[in-house]
Parts: sequence; structure tokens; C-alpha cells
Amino acid sequence: MSKVILYYRSGDFEIQKLLKSIEEVCSKNAVIFLPVNIENISTENQQVKSSTPNLVVGPYNLIYPFSIKDAEIAINAASKQPEKAKKINLKKAMKKNIFGLFLAKFYPTILGLIILAFVSGAFIPPILMSRGKTGLANFSYGFYRIFCHQLAFRSVFINGEQLYYPRELAKIKNVITYEQEFNDPLDDIYTARKITGNPQSGYKVALCQRDLAIYSSLALISFVFQVLRKRIKPVKWYLWIIIGLVPIAVDGFSQIPGLSAGWPSWFPIRESTPFLRFITGALFGGMTGIYMYPLMEESIVETKTELLLKKEVIIASEKLINSNENN
Repeated sequence: MSKVILYYRSGDFEIQKLLKSIEEVCSKNAVIFLPVNIENISTENQQVKSSTPNLVVGPYNLIYPFSIKDAEIAINAASKQPEKAKKINLKKAMKKNIFGLFLAKFYPTILGLIILAFVSGAFIPPILMSRGKTGLANFSYGFYRIFCHQLAFRSVFINGEQLYYPRELAKIKNVITYEQEFNDPLDDIYTARKITGNPQSGYKVALCQRDLAIYSSLALISFVFQVLRKRIKPVKWYLWIIIGLVPIAVDGFSQIPGLSAGWPSWFPIRESTPFLRFITGALFGGMTGIYMYPLMEESIVETKTELLLKKEVIIASEKLINSNENN
């Protein structure tokens, strides 16, 4: 049996008359009538269906103003169309709807927790190494190697003499350099990737300094956006490039000559510092979140609107079924 849904608000012009007239037309054509009052439904940024009454009859969508004759024609046409028979479990539909609304409301927190778990997991391999579980630790390092280069001279170490061991080229005073600590005067990148540490130096975190900053700042923005989503407006794409992308690109790519040979003598050879890696990584991760989440929110609001309307239709259907059973 076909169904007719009328979305309305209590203050709509002559709404009671319209409800009664459409109910009579539906009864005559043997279709289900579901009046849905959406007066108190709204998303964070906008009202659901700004124009009411809104009559939905199968493929037809009549937006006010429309006449009873218009409604009758649409209802009559829909009642004659063959409808696929399918049994809808309202309880199951309501559970799916509630879950969908939960995701639409808390998706920033959910994404933030996933990212935070990913960052926290990078500290598991060094902890395992310190406890002698090298097999499991190496497996974990291998997983994170998919996402990060894991160069020892650009990584963080825990439970050791220092938090990091920079290359001599970084020219950081009063620290033990990578070359001194790990006896690798050639700064071989393959060796630097394989180094996990030792009891004296500590053990390497599975994400490098820059990646730790990127993912941590992105997780932080996720939680901030959950709380302040109404106040955070979309940023221009060029601001994301200038503030987020350019610093990390300049700092990162300018290090390439320091890891390879054959460059002109006049070309600057440099190695970034942990401080710069953390700063540029945090800027990139933070600006990416600030740019990304408002764009996602625009789509989520539309999805949430549909879910809210569907929820009211389910409630109206349940009321109608209970009413028929009582009669």
C-alpha cells in the first residue's frame, strides 16, 4: 500500500483544514496518510524544510502553495502505480536511524579518537622493545612503516638519554648527535630506518617527529570542532596552502640535498630541527582539520536532516499501527 507524508508546522495557513482534506483523499484512494509535525526539529545550522506544508507522494513532491486538487491528482496517480511489497521492521529502522544520528552528531570525536589511538599505538613498539618483546615490537614497527619513514635521526626516543638524536648537520648544541650515538657517520637512510634503539639511547617511537605533530594536532582539532562546530567557519583554500602546506613543504623538501649527493656547491645543505618539524607538522595537521571539518559538516547537515525527517516518519508509522491495533 502506498503512503502519503505531509510535513507541516502548527502555524501553517489553515493546516487543520488541509490535514482533514488530505486524509479524506487518502482514505478514498486506500493509501496510508502520515502527517508529520516538524515544528521542533532543526539541525545545528538550519531549520528542516524551510517551506511547509510539504506533501511527499511517492515520486511526487508538492511544496506549498499547492491546492487540494493538486494533492488529489498526485495521490490518485501514486495509488495506481505498482509498489514493491516489502515488510519494514520499524524497530530495526529506528535503531539504524538512531545510530546514523549518533554518527552525524559525534563524527568529529569518533575520528579524533581513531587518530589518537593511531598516535598512541606508535608508542607501543618502543615499550615492547624495552621489555624484551622484540618480535612483536618489530611487527608493530613494520605496520607503522607503511605510514612513516621512521628515520632514527628524525624520530623521538623514550626511556633513554635524550628525547631525540639529531644529525650533526642540524647544528644543535649540547646534544648527542645521531652519528655519535649510533656510529653511522655516513647517515645511511636504510640504516637509520632499521635502528630501533637500545637500553642506553632509549627506543624509537614508530612515528617520526613531524608525523607525531601532524596526527596529534589533527586529533586535537577534531575534539575542538566537536565543541565549537557552530563557531568554526570554513577557511579559504589558499590559507590552508599558505599556513598549512607551504611551511611543511619548505622545511621538508629543503632537507633533500642533505641526504643525497651530486648537488651544486652553491646549493644550501641543511637539516631541520625537531622544533621546526613539530611546528610545521602541527600547522599542517591543524590547518587541514580546520579546512576539512567545516566542509564535511556541510554534507553531514544534509544527511542529518534526512535522518531527522525519517525518524519522524517512523514515529508516525508506529503511532498509526498502534492506533489501528487498538481499533
